[in-house]
Amino acid sequence: MTLLAGYAPDGDSSGTVHLATLLARSSGEPLVICAVIPSPPPPGMARVDAEYHQQL
Repeated sequence: MTLLAGYAPDGDSSGTVHLATLLARSSGEPLVICAVIPSPPPPGMARVDAEYHQQL
């Protein structure tokens, strides 16, 4: 069995990663940590979100 832990891209998942690591080490099972980041919508005509898209 493989353990799967979800990681929030905002960096607020340190507790989740820590717990998943402890569980994987204690059980001897492999651990996969993943983050799902949705693709941003295309910028509008006003280019208001250009800075946000550049950050992504």
